Amino acid sequence: LGALCEAGLLHYTYSHYRLAQPAPNPALAWGRVEQAVASGLCSQALLDYQLNHVWQLPQLLKGEVNPFDLLFPQGQLDLALQLYGGDAVSRYNNHSIAALINRLATHHQGDGPLRILEIGAGTGATSAPVIGLLDGLEVDYLFTDMTAFFLPAAKQRFAEQAWVRYGVLDIDQDIRPQGLASNSVDIVLCAGMLNSVKDIDNALGQITELLSPGGWLVFSEPTGEWPPILLTQGFMMTPANGDHDQGRSGLRDADIWRARVKAFGGECLPALPQADHP
Repeated sequence: LGALCEAGLLHYTYSHYRLAQPAPNPALAWGRVEQAVASGLCSQALLDYQLNHVWQLPQLLKGEVNPFDLLFPQGQLDLALQLYGGDAVSRYNNHSIAALINRLATHHQGDGPLRILEIGAGTGATSAPVIGLLDGLEVDYLFTDMTAFFLPAAKQRFAEQAWVRYGVLDIDQDIRPQGLASNSVDIVLCAGMLNSVKDIDNALGQITELLSPGGWLVFSEPTGEWPPILLTQGFMMTPANGDHDQGRSGLRDADIWRARVKAFGGECLPALPQADHP
């Protein structure tokens, strides 16, 4: 709702929202979105996922529909796999990460294998291209998520990569009782999960402790209040300050991420995509 106000579509006065201008023709508006599918910019699965939230928006706002059921219908992962790996933006992000980690692995000169820890790996949409470009290199890859829900599918998906291990890791909790030691990892990979932690400084502090000297944190995140996420997975997020009526999503912009990384002694490399990227 805040994003709609900022876009000039709603006015908020006296605890009420009202239209600031005549409502646009929904058929025309969604027709423009469908053109993005035809051009390959987004997948049909992504469009259908957005539309499903539009049609059930009143129920979502009332708490009558669980947003996790829309992402994992009947507990299945198929839709999430398509969303996180099937559209142009996801492919760009995932393959950019895979290319970077491949380069780091190719130039690794330490004793023993390159040690990679993926936190919040989830469906493995980012893991798949990363692991695919690491085959044949000396790597120890630990695929983790905060619960065991995604692990059976990951074990089946990457069964041929014997160098991939699996575990449960909750970065919101102390890492040491969870079996990880200081300076034990060369690369920490976090794809689209750092915005969901309870305390970003605590998470970054723990990641810093895990990394060996000269180690890398490679992560991807949406930056700013991005409407497609606010409409869908915004319902899964805890709003800033716990205010479900007026709170924002808590999505951080790129400058805030740079500042937090620098605060923990990190060096920020150029972020992708660059501002002028189409």
